[in-house]
Amino acid sequence: MTPAARNGWIDVLRALSALAVGLFHFNTVPSTLPPGTIAQGWRNLWSHGHWGIGVFFALSGYCLFPGWSRAVGGLDFLRRRARRIFPPYWSSLLLIALLALGVKLVTGVNDVAKLPSNAGAVAATVLLMTDPVTAIPTINWVYWTLSGTASFASGISFSIPHRSAPFSSSGPGPSSALAWPWRSGNGNAGAARSCW
Repeated sequence: MTPAARNGWIDVLRALSALAVGLFHFNTVPSTLPPGTIAQGWRNLWSHGHWGIGVFFALSGYCLFPGWSRAVGGLDFLRRRARRIFPPYWSSLLLIALLALGVKLVTGVNDVAKLPSNAGAVAATVLLMTDPVTAIPTINWVYWTLSGTASFASGISFSIPHRSAPFSSSGPGPSSALAWPWRSGNGNAGAARSCW
């Protein structure tokens, strides 16, 4: 979106959704607060913050279409999305690997992250082909959202037939990206899917 065409309310809703999810995670730490206190009421309110995941994904999906309309085709759209998603993700993977190595060297135990144990799992982790797309677990439990986002972008890029007619009836159309195959399971993505 160009700055002039940017809808500020979408950004506000995305920020509130992300805040709700963040406060939900912050409040998952066991509480020692007595029942009936204002603080306990605050915790109870944010115990529903996981609903922000669905709102955030829906708004993010809406925001993908202007980028798709500027792309020359599906592969160009995918290349642009990859440039936005992968560099920060890879930096984060490197940071987690370095932390795990540092903790292992100091304490003798890696309790930072469960690192991939074979070449296939390493490749899947680097390429965001982990849970919910495959059965390979993520090394950080919040990364499932990136795998979901990457698979959604892939679904969009290959399901919309042509840039000049984005909503024509000549092909599967953008709604088919919503049916992109996420595997079934009880992982983090399963919890998010249950919100829909």
